[in-house]
Amino acid sequence: MKIDNNIVEKAEKERTTQATAPIEKRGSSDKTSSVNGLYKLLADSYALLIKTHNYHWNATGPNFYSFHKLTEEKYTELFTSIDDIAEKVRSLGEKVPASMKHFNDLSDVVEPNFQLSINDMILDIVHTNKAIARDVQKMIPNFESSGRKDIVDFLTARLSWHSKTEWLFKSMLMA
Repeated sequence: MKIDNNIVEKAEKERTTQATAPIEKRGSSDKTSSVNGLYKLLADSYALLIKTHNYHWNATGPNFYSFHKLTEEKYTELFTSIDDIAEKVRSLGEKVPASMKHFNDLSDVVEPNFQLSINDMILDIVHTNKAIARDVQKMIPNFESSGRKDIVDFLTARLSWHSKTEWLFKSMLMA
């Protein structure tokens, strides 16, 4: 299996040291940090949706059918989760700025490369999910300290989803 080291390096590049770093000044710092973490999760989720859909359309070669089906399942689930993330932002009394430029500015997700082999697409999806899971994990304490159990539960479910997705795609490489 030939691995494109450039895509692996980009996918594993150092993400922000604090997933919840403020993007603008407003309100209390804890609330700002928490909301900004959700904004970033929304942007990263949207970028992952686009990446997964792109790979779904452009994959060829071994494992095509199983990869095609799994990517379809995952981008469909991501679409639903994006709405849920936006609703969590609204539950905090904030608006949801949504544009491709805004998402691109916030997201650390590397643009998809539709020329990759299926194995490199899988690796890219694995590394992207792992990175998002790390960011979600960093967000949970902010909501625990603010008593927002509903958002903690939601983020824990997102963490579980990204970890399971990472494992599912990684398992395709082990065959």
